Amino acid sequence: MTSDVSNQVDSTQVLPKVLDRDGKSLRTIKSDNIKNIDQVDANTTYIGFAEPGTADISPLWRIMLVTVSGTVTKIRWAGGTSEYVNSWTNRASLTYS
Repeated sequence: MTSDVSNQVDSTQVLPKVLDRDGKSLRTIKSDNIKNIDQVDANTTYIGFAEPGTADISPLWRIMLVTVSGTVTKIRWAGGTSEYVNSWTNRASLTYS
């Protein structure tokens, strides 16, 4: 189930700062950069970040995998990076670390 998350996620609790696409400077995440959430089941959620208007298939996404096991919640990035280099369409087949 993929949905627009602008009303579901408080962006200040996800990550307050990230690398720009050029990898050189930092900026604050704005709620309009959080675009998609796919809650696969009660313990597995993908959160996608992209600029408004970015197509799901474009390799311009930061994708976070959130897993819950008991009292432990883990957050991992697609490809081990928080850069905007992945495709939301491929989220389930990506490697997370």
